[in-house]
Amino acid sequence: MQCPICGETLPLSSKVCASCGNEYDGFFLTEEVASSALRRSVAESKAPHQPSALKPRSRAPLSSRTIWIIVVSVAAAIIAVAVVLVLVPSGKTAAGNPTAAVNLYYQYLQKGDSEGLFSLFDPGFLPMEGPRASIRAALSTNKYVVTGPATRVLSSDNNTALVAIDSLQVQVTSGGNTRTLTLADRLQSLIGSKAGKSLVVRINNSGSGWKISGRPLNGWTVEDIWLVGTLQ
Repeated sequence: MQCPICGETLPLSSKVCASCGNEYDGFFLTEEVASSALRRSVAESKAPHQPSALKPRSRAPLSSRTIWIIVVSVAAAIIAVAVVLVLVPSGKTAAGNPTAAVNLYYQYLQKGDSEGLFSLFDPGFLPMEGPRASIRAALSTNKYVVTGPATRVLSSDNNTALVAIDSLQVQVTSGGNTRTLTLADRLQSLIGSKAGKSLVVRINNSGSGWKISGRPLNGWTVEDIWLVGTLQ
C-alpha cells in the first residue's frame, strides 16, 4: 500500500504516513485524490526517501579559538617530549646512595658505556670535549673486566659523603694485549712505602640522587680512567 500523498510504501494497518506525517482513510484511496493537485505538489517537493543510516550528518565547523587551542596543545606536547629526550640521559639517573655511585662507575666502565659513566658526575667535573672524545673511543675499543671495588663509607650526611676504595682490580684488553691493574700496585707507585693514604671519592647529593664530585685520578685521561677519586 502506498501513501497517496508522497508515494511512501506503508503497511496496510497504518493510519499515518511515517514519511510525510499525513493521516489518511478510505478517501485517499480514490482516483480523485490520486490525481489531485495536492498529491502532485507534495510528490514534486519531497526529496527521495533515504534510510536514516545513509543520511549525511552535518557537523558544526570548529571555531578559530578551538583550532588555536588544539595547535598550542600539540606544540606544547612536542616541545615537552623534545626537552625530555635532550636533557635526560637515556635510562641513566643519579645513584640512590653514595656507595652505589662508585659501584655504578665501574659497572659502566666494564660495559664500555661512556655516557652512563659521564652521567654519574656533577656537571662541573665533566671532561672537556677533547678528553671526552678520547675516553669514548677507549671505552668503545678496549675491554675492561672489573673485580671489586671493595668500598667503605668514611663519612656521610644528607648532602655529602666520602667513600674509600680499599681494593680494586681491572683487566684492560687493548689491541690484543691484556694488562692487569690493581689499586695496591698503583698506590705503591704513587706513594711508595708511605702508609695512611687511600683512594677516596667525594659524592654529593644533587637533590635527585648522589653524584660524584671529582674526577678520575690524575684527571680525565685514558690511562687512569679505571681509578676514580683522589689520594687522602
